Amino acid sequence: MAIGVRKIERFNIALAITGLFPEADSSRDFIVMDDGYGNQWIAEWHLDAPIPTKEELREGYKKYLEAEAKKPRPASLKELRLEKDLAIAEITRALAGNTRDVFTKESSVVGTWLRLIKQEIVTAEDVPEFLNLREVVLHTIEEDGLWNV
Repeated sequence: MAIGVRKIERFNIALAITGLFPEADSSRDFIVMDDGYGNQWIAEWHLDAPIPTKEELREGYKKYLEAEAKKPRPASLKELRLEKDLAIAEITRALAGNTRDVFTKESSVVGTWLRLIKQEIVTAEDVPEFLNLREVVLHTIEEDGLWNV
């Protein structure tokens, strides 16, 4: 960095406020304005707490980022395809070994499909009709429910 040039730290003030006041509504409790060049300011403040200082906003933004990093991220289509391919590979290996009892409750193939159904990524109808895989999944849901998965 050249002498005399200051690095300007920019962060989203609305998200910083959300980090400090998670229950605050940006359309009702406060309004943040932006001049189009990245300069932001709090234009309206309707919370009972005092308007946070720049340092408090910086800390609030860090809290917001930490909370976002801890949230589980949804599975991507690529991850779902990989999981499906792994399940098919496992089924193929099991059948090549003449294992008839491949689809037990403990089977990772059944477990994978049950988790996907529980996470509402797929429905029971999406489970492939491969030997008795769909039957085992439906039977497990009926017998034990999804919450035991």
